[in-house]
Amino acid sequence: MHCEGVEDAAFERLPALPRLRWVGLSGTSAGLRALDWMAKCPELNFLSIDSTTVNTSDLGRLSRSKYLDTLKLSGTQIDDEWAFLQSLPMLRDVVVWGKTLPPSLERLAEYPQLQTLELESLQELDPETLNTIKQSNPSLRILLGGFGAWSVAGDDPMVPLITRLAER
Repeated sequence: MHCEGVEDAAFERLPALPRLRWVGLSGTSAGLRALDWMAKCPELNFLSIDSTTVNTSDLGRLSRSKYLDTLKLSGTQIDDEWAFLQSLPMLRDVVVWGKTLPPSLERLAEYPQLQTLELESLQELDPETLNTIKQSNPSLRILLGGFGAWSVAGDDPMVPLITRLAER
């Protein structure tokens, strides 16, 4: 469900949709009230908040969301040095939109539950930062680029898995 032009108050109806799994709030006026309603959607697994007034320090409101495993946001919304990941241990995939490198990427090393980090619009990553992250979470797949031109930063943790499958 893409919610362009929807105001905060309208989100109170969403928990009545028990099978709602995908919500795109991008570019809406969604704020904290919308997050409170999102937290009541029992099967929500994808949430896009890029270009909203919501910051990552607000995401603790979603800590009871059992199935939220993918989050899309703008790099400028990261205002807590990735600490929001601590309150969302079920989050596996984070998509960061924007041409500005998100702050404190090396802090991602503290969150081994992450499986994929997509840095849309970025073409390269500092080797030292990449090394720090990969040492603590070697299975984290970091994708750079977007719009059909993705590249993997560093070693792709999917290659050994695909190789093993192909050998069967």
